[in-house]
Amino acid sequence: MSRHHTTVPNKSPGAESSSRPPRGGIPTAAEHFERLPDTAFVRQPTVQLLFGFSASTVWRRVKSGDLPAPKKLGPRVSAWNVGELRAALKALGGQAA
Repeated sequence: MSRHHTTVPNKSPGAESSSRPPRGGIPTAAEHFERLPDTAFVRQPTVQLLFGFSASTVWRRVKSGDLPAPKKLGPRVSAWNVGELRAALKALGGQAA
């Protein structure tokens, strides 16, 4: 007879306002992109949703110059500037594909 263990996620107060999306969910930054200031930064999952690109395509487009390069915010953290992303969206005419 095998034993089954159920793990309950530890939810801390304010966890819903995290910038990291729940699995399969939409990042909070993508949901509220229009309200973010141009000086804000967003992570790669948000960029993927905004442009409809896979992770590989995001990096290919950065390399080709079609998308702005992310800024290094820490040793293991890179993020894209919202103002630069808005300019890229406008340049692509709102059609990223």
